[in-house]
Amino acid sequence: MAENHRPNLAFQKDSIIMQHGVFTLLVETLNSLIQVRYQTTKASPFDSHDVIMSVLLVAIFTYATASVAEVMLLARESPYCTTLAGSLRLFAGALAAISLLSILDPIMGVHYLRRMGLFVYGSRI
Repeated sequence: MAENHRPNLAFQKDSIIMQHGVFTLLVETLNSLIQVRYQTTKASPFDSHDVIMSVLLVAIFTYATASVAEVMLLARESPYCTTLAGSLRLFAGALAAISLLSILDPIMGVHYLRRMGLFVYGSRI
């Protein structure tokens, strides 16, 4: 069984760098759209979406922490822990992007959050 184990290509070094680039582009684009939306109002997204912004900050912190852990585990060549840290990084990145999207369009954000929950938990939701 161990000889048939192939590493997941999503957690290779080049792929991880590409995923960081995509995540950065997505967060920057959504952040710019939020700035455009709120430039004419005196309200801040922190005022009107305090729970979502808290989730966003926790998700970005988790993304950064999991990214550092993944790099450290890659240096030690630990494939199983790298997959765990990589999966956590991908989950936190998706949660951060969905949080930003739900500030722009709450209905679409809830829809994608529910789809992510169905994907993670299967049919238990």
